[in-house]
Amino acid sequence: MKRREETLQIALVKWFATAHPDKVMFSIPNERKATPREGWRMKQMGLTPGVADLFLMHGNHLYHGMFIEMKSPSGMMQPTQMQFGEKAEVAGYRYEVYYNLNDAVMGITNYLSIKKPK
Repeated sequence: MKRREETLQIALVKWFATAHPDKVMFSIPNERKATPREGWRMKQMGLTPGVADLFLMHGNHLYHGMFIEMKSPSGMMQPTQMQFGEKAEVAGYRYEVYYNLNDAVMGITNYLSIKKPK
C-alpha cells in the first residue's frame, strides 16, 4: 500500500472507531513485502490478490457487509481488485472504492443508514 493510501486508511479507521464504537470494521492486510518462501506460505494460508483493504462487518436487508478499497487520488485499480469487487457484489456484499476521506466517511455513513422499508 502506498504511503498516501496508508494515511487515508488510518484516518478512516480512526474516524470509524470514534463515530461507531459499537460496530466492527477491520483491515485485511493483503499487501506486504515478503520473501518468496513467505509469499508462498501466505498464499497457502489464504492470501488472495485483489481483496479489499477494509471490511465493515455490518449487514442490512440489502447487503451482508461492506468491502472498502482505499486509493490515493491518483491511485488506479488493479484488475485483481476489480475482479474481487465484482465477486463481492455478486455474493451480496457492498463494494466501494474511495479516493479521499470525505467520500469514504459519507459512503459509510450512507451505508449504515440503510433501513429496511416498512
